[in-house]
Amino acid sequence: MSISTATAYSASLSLTLKGTAAGTGAVSGKDSPAKPAGDPAGGAAGGSSVIVSLSVEAQMVVASGSAAAATESAPTSRFAAYFPTRDGKPVTALANAVENPGAQSSSAGLTLPEAAKDARARMDAQYDAMKASGKPFDANAFEGRDWNTVMGDLDRRSLYAISSNTGGLFSEEEQNTARSMMVQQQGLAMGLYSGPTRLAGTFSDPFNGDMAAHMKAGVKFLDGVSDEEKTSVDWAMDRAGAQSNYEAAHRNTREELEALNGETPLQKLLKAAAKTLNGRDKDKPSRDKTDEMENLDSDNPLAKLVKTAVDTMKGNPTRGISHGLIRTAEDLKEQPWFKGFESQLDTAIQQTREMYQSRKAPGTV
Repeated sequence: MSISTATAYSASLSLTLKGTAAGTGAVSGKDSPAKPAGDPAGGAAGGSSVIVSLSVEAQMVVASGSAAAATESAPTSRFAAYFPTRDGKPVTALANAVENPGAQSSSAGLTLPEAAKDARARMDAQYDAMKASGKPFDANAFEGRDWNTVMGDLDRRSLYAISSNTGGLFSEEEQNTARSMMVQQQGLAMGLYSGPTRLAGTFSDPFNGDMAAHMKAGVKFLDGVSDEEKTSVDWAMDRAGAQSNYEAAHRNTREELEALNGETPLQKLLKAAAKTLNGRDKDKPSRDKTDEMENLDSDNPLAKLVKTAVDTMKGNPTRGISHGLIRTAEDLKEQPWFKGFESQLDTAIQQTREMYQSRKAPGTV
């Protein structure tokens, strides 16, 4: 696979798209991924039962129809090239999320569990169409083209349903791949290239290496995702990290950026940012010092708590280390820098869920 590793985002993406992430492999070497036991339709209520009765030609239409319709109704995003597909068709939904992460197409009008079932059905249709074409799905396809084809018509909310394994409908490899696509979207939105190595030269950093601007763009992107995603530990970690490092980059303190240790995609990205700063003249500021630092505080209780905990890492070597991936509340509680905040976590999570639930229109679930 030829995926650029110029940034930490793309390095993380490359590992997952190759199917080498720990615990994965449900798809590699098979025609289609493993589906939940006892559910031959993969949990997609009604979806696969219809596909079984269709001809091969009809399956191909089902698999490509949604993406084609989306392409006709919306202009191709300038980021579409960075999500190459098997047949060359642009992945409108995946690419559009770079600039509008809250846009809903595949998940429009659906609850998150319904969006998960819809995503399962769409993906199964693509797997079946690939098999019927005589060239089954390949998890290790060049540049992740088969994965992009399978998930190309899914909006970010649908990707979140997959990455969080809503309804228990998705293999671990599918979950990891969806998460990698979400990371790629965020990286591109932050002006940090993530995509095929051969296209790296076509990408232009809109912020000209200004790390504070990169991080601010990350905060803006994360604030624009779905309410469901904003209730996750993943989101709170990325949101807190982006804000903290906007502040660190604004102060141009290389030491703070260098102190970030951990295995989350954002933490890996920030390590790369530290190396970029190290390459500059130490007496030359990385940005215009006349710019005032903006207050990017979130009103999300979970993000506020994580940000407060992250700030305790500053100047404290014993707290400035993260262990492994941080995807769940339990992962968060294991972090040295979160010690002392554990008792507040469950309340913050509940308050966050209630906050977004109260914003929903009356009668919605």
